[in-house]
Amino acid sequence: MAKIKIYGLNTPLSKYAGQLSIVIDDAVMETLSFPLENKCYRFVRLKRSKSIHPDDWNEKYTIIEISMSEGRTVDTKKK
Repeated sequence: MAKIKIYGLNTPLSKYAGQLSIVIDDAVMETLSFPLENKCYRFVRLKRSKSIHPDDWNEKYTIIEISMSEGRTVDTKKK
């Protein structure tokens, strides 16, 4: 199973969470062959005042972190 964390500023992330969920579901099902009911991800909404980032980053900047257990091939991890 993969565990996925999505980090972003609160307002933009809340606005696009539904769309991101669909894209992540499709990618995980296609690449890792996971059934939809095995999804495990968390949205981490950050306050602008609590995040440190370069001044030229757009407010929609998002970090998606995917943690997988051992056993996946390098090829699968790259996909």
